[in-house]
Amino acid sequence: MAEKKKMSTGKKIILIVVGVVLFGVIAFAGIELTCTSWFCLSCHEMKELGATWKLSKHGPDNPEMHNCMKCHSQPGLVGLLKAKVAGLFSLVYHISGNYHLEATQPVVCVREECHHIEDLDRAARPDRTVTLNHAKHIKVMREIGTRYQCMPCHRDIAHGEQKFLPDMKSSCFLCHTNKDIGASNCALCHPKHPDVRLTDDETPLLEYHQDVKCVECHTEYCKATKATCDTCHEGENYGQRVVYKGKNIK
Repeated sequence: MAEKKKMSTGKKIILIVVGVVLFGVIAFAGIELTCTSWFCLSCHEMKELGATWKLSKHGPDNPEMHNCMKCHSQPGLVGLLKAKVAGLFSLVYHISGNYHLEATQPVVCVREECHHIEDLDRAARPDRTVTLNHAKHIKVMREIGTRYQCMPCHRDIAHGEQKFLPDMKSSCFLCHTNKDIGASNCALCHPKHPDVRLTDDETPLLEYHQDVKCVECHTEYCKATKATCDTCHEGENYGQRVVYKGKNIK
């Protein structure tokens, strides 16, 4: 019987290198594919969240947002790998019929490739109606140990039917339990009032309401609407004539 030829060491090394490279290419392609919005939205559990995501500022119209791991992983390679492992558990939950979204909650919005705290800190920007100190709030979130440093206020930022901004009732007062702040200290976050006036009058409405508490118009600590005017001016049709920065208030 003829003796089998042994593979040379050089050929073995070449095969090992080719195998490692091929495995790396397949693994990289798999990771990239499973990060895409197309892959994530292919599951029926994501149907509703996908529909609202498409309407948001973080949706498909934003060229940077087709990779779901931009939000749904911690920064860096280690954070991405952790998110991928969590994704495997999500697959198990899906197969078992016990799927839940906790493993894919947004973790870090303030990161090098996304939001920078110096850009978000509105405390030093007098052009803004709301001058919220984001740096101070994020510091508090870190001190209490929550991984979701932005979500307590911006939980609907990407999956909330275009609700990009927090409202006081469901966000601010989760922590600020003293609701008297709404009636007496609005200027802590609102140093100036928006440009609201009547269509046929250049005088800001705020000048006509100097003796009125903020919460008399901003009921439930939310934006005033046409119906708000009717609570005091019933039948006078003021609501139809109120404009905010040139646009009628709904």
